[in-house]
Amino acid sequence: MRQRFKKTVRSTSETLILGIIYFIWLSITHKGIPCPFRLLTGYLCPGCGITHYLYAMIHLRLSEAFHANAFVFLLMPAGIIYWLYRTFRYIKTGRTDYSVYETTAFVILLITAIVFCIHRNIS
Repeated sequence: MRQRFKKTVRSTSETLILGIIYFIWLSITHKGIPCPFRLLTGYLCPGCGITHYLYAMIHLRLSEAFHANAFVFLLMPAGIIYWLYRTFRYIKTGRTDYSVYETTAFVILLITAIVFCIHRNIS
C-alpha cells in the first residue's frame, strides 16, 4: 500500500508541475495548445476550450469558464470525485479494473460528448 501511495503522489506531483509550467507559459505567451481536430476540420471538438476553461477557473471567473466549455464545466465536479474514488481504491487495494457500471457510464459520457460536439458546432 505504501508503494502505491508513493507512486500516486509522484505521478500526481509530476502532473501538477507540468500544469503549473503550462500555466506560466500560457500567462506569458497567451498561446495554448492547438486542437488537432479543429485544425483538420475547422469544427470544435468536445475538448475545445479546456485551456480557456482552466485559465478562467484558476482566476475564479466562473461565467467565462462555463462559456469556454460548458460540457467540462458541468462534468468537472463529478470527474474530480471519480478521480478521488479511483485513486483511493488503487492505493487501498491495488485495483485498476473498471466495473460494468463504470464502462456503461463511459459509454454514456462518450455519447453525451458527441451530442455536445454536434450541438456546439450547429449553434
